Amino acid sequence: MSLSKPFILTLLLSGGLLADNVPQIQKIIFEGNQKIAAKKLHHLTLGYQGKSLDTNTSNAIAETVEAYYRKNNYALAYASVEKIDVQYNSVVISIKKYADFNERAIGEMKRSPLHEGAINQIFFTGNEKISTYLLTQQIKPMIGKKNTPENIKSVLETVQNYYRAHHYALAYTEVNKMDEKGILTVAVKKYPNFKARYHREGGL
Repeated sequence: MSLSKPFILTLLLSGGLLADNVPQIQKIIFEGNQKIAAKKLHHLTLGYQGKSLDTNTSNAIAETVEAYYRKNNYALAYASVEKIDVQYNSVVISIKKYADFNERAIGEMKRSPLHEGAINQIFFTGNEKISTYLLTQQIKPMIGKKNTPENIKSVLETVQNYYRAHHYALAYTEVNKMDEKGILTVAVKKYPNFKARYHREGGL
């Protein structure tokens, strides 16, 4: 027997078909919060109580906590979702610390979302003279742009020009790898001499 439209609507509005199946956040637990008191973090995330217990909301909580740490001069702190517990309607947020700014740059890049047809993440190999953190700052505007030969070339040129502007005149860049997820690895290399650079680039 089919249900009439008014009856279905009544069930939807009352939550008979949907609301009972959507768990809500009742508790947020923090681990590793040695610098900022749990009481302060609970107050900060109070607005998430009662919201849907899902990945998006949990990640939003972690981002809020991480931003608060950074705002309060804990530049190497980061927060991540440790556990989503549907049984107890709780989220566990873990606060940790990057070892240095290079590790921070790599960690944040790995957390960048993956979008179809875009340059989603950029990593480096061979960058022995300039830190990964500084290079990442240069190419941040390219993250999320369309995965086209022109945009990839722009990334390569940005890194190469930054090296050369910092007295590494023989440095050059090329694509080490570009995979189907839009993850680009840029290889930083060095010409053996100016003659080799001139031969490849057609002039100085």
